[in-house]
Amino acid sequence: MTHHNFSRALVVATVLALAALGVSSAQAQDAGGTDRWSRHFTLSGTLAGPTGFFGAELEYAPLPQIGINVGAGLLSSDVQASTMLRFRYVFADGTALGVGLGSSFGTYVDSENGRNYDFTNDTFWKRHWAIRVWGNAELAVEHRSAGRFYWRIGVGVETPFDGLSSTATCQVIRTECGESTVRVYPYAQLALGAVL
Repeated sequence: MTHHNFSRALVVATVLALAALGVSSAQAQDAGGTDRWSRHFTLSGTLAGPTGFFGAELEYAPLPQIGINVGAGLLSSDVQASTMLRFRYVFADGTALGVGLGSSFGTYVDSENGRNYDFTNDTFWKRHWAIRVWGNAELAVEHRSAGRFYWRIGVGVETPFDGLSSTATCQVIRTECGESTVRVYPYAQLALGAVL
């Protein structure tokens, strides 16, 4: 799946999830929305974001307003891991607006044709990191239903911390290894899960 097709699929999935979740949220409203955030653990699957194309994460929330996430997933065929500290403002009916700051890391490939692009004959160069560390920041809307269903939709940016990453190795076919021109990458993420 190309990056463009993946982006389209993510947008369609997000719109469909929002429509379905809006209906279920309207049906599951109750009076003590903040009480839904009193449980400490949430387990969810993720689509895109710091955990890669597909992943899973566990959150521990010592307070309703604070969450500590750890996650792992796949970016192409490589494993990514992530950590994030979330701060949230909880509204009535279990909905919250949150800000997250964290890092992610894993094997990473950058090439003339884009991030994690396969090294084929039409690629002039490829740079490979055994471990590349990223800083992540995001803004999200989260919801915990009365039935313990959890969802989060967020947008964020990530930037590489090459001073903390392993040394990149370069492979070339016909030219010298190029440099990435983009240093800040936007992303969107969808998480669906359960409050434990």
